Amino acid sequence: MQRLGLAIIGISLLLTPTELLAANSERDFYVGAQVGLSLMNNDLRPEAFALGGGDGDANVSVDKFGFAGDVFAGYIKDFSNVSIGLEAKFGADSISGKETGFSLERGGSEPLTDVTNKISQDYHFGLEARLGRVVDENLFIYAKLGALLGRFEYEHAETGGSKIGSDKETLWGISAGVGLECTIVPKIPVRLEYNYQQYDRFKTKDLDPDANDTFIGKVSPKYHSWMIGIVYYF
Repeated sequence: MQRLGLAIIGISLLLTPTELLAANSERDFYVGAQVGLSLMNNDLRPEAFALGGGDGDANVSVDKFGFAGDVFAGYIKDFSNVSIGLEAKFGADSISGKETGFSLERGGSEPLTDVTNKISQDYHFGLEARLGRVVDENLFIYAKLGALLGRFEYEHAETGGSKIGSDKETLWGISAGVGLECTIVPKIPVRLEYNYQQYDRFKTKDLDPDANDTFIGKVSPKYHSWMIGIVYYF
């Protein structure tokens, strides 16, 4: 029995990381959650069209930090040297990309108005492909690429005053990221991930319908996120 035990230990030490992972193939399905810091990096492009001529526009860069979170579930299949999988996620963030007190010029005349514009995300869904490699039995690295569907709100207001108008839109986007999973407790690795998201252009309806001027907001939301999470493999 002692020799048998020593033989088993010796065989386990000779196994490659891929073989170690293959021996735990029941971990193919997984769920998890992650939270972190996210940077909204946008260019707000409001436009105003005055009756009788005198159009104006602005290009205002908005960089805002906030907290973000995702819950996710997926499946991953291990081959000889790589792992391939698919992951679905649902998430949201606390960022309000607001720029206050900029003016829209009208053909060199006086500013049309002093306004505040804000873009925020209500939620997003994502479906991403994962390609990874086992470094050792406790470390897995991967890259991700996928599609997103997010719900956004664009708000227009007078600076220091009440909201004038707002519009909501569901936008398609793409996501890409890299990350690693470090196993400290069996079947429950810690995940560290960087993720980039970019969405289609959001062009609003007229946000000031009661005025003589037509006001339209335009923005293409972009995010950089740094996340930490927990994964559970079944």
